[in-house]
Amino acid sequence: MLNLLINLMPTMCIILAGYIIIFARSLQKFLGLKRQREIIAIGVTYFLLAILGFLLIYQQIQIGIPIWLILVILLTLALIYFTIQARKHR
Repeated sequence: MLNLLINLMPTMCIILAGYIIIFARSLQKFLGLKRQREIIAIGVTYFLLAILGFLLIYQQIQIGIPIWLILVILLTLALIYFTIQARKHR
């Protein structure tokens, strides 16, 4: 089960990055931001983390995969915090 999660996580990151980048204007209005730069940066970061995840899985670097998963979780928590703070200041 964990192996399945590890193999699917980069794909989920690419899908999430695509949604964030495609719907950046809607997210900008939803969060009440003046610029889309932060939203695009988060989307690109998810995309780069997905590429890193694919490389780690392809090379089968066992020590790097848990560190990569922790980075993805921390970025997701930062995205949640960013969203909550932006909604509070709206």
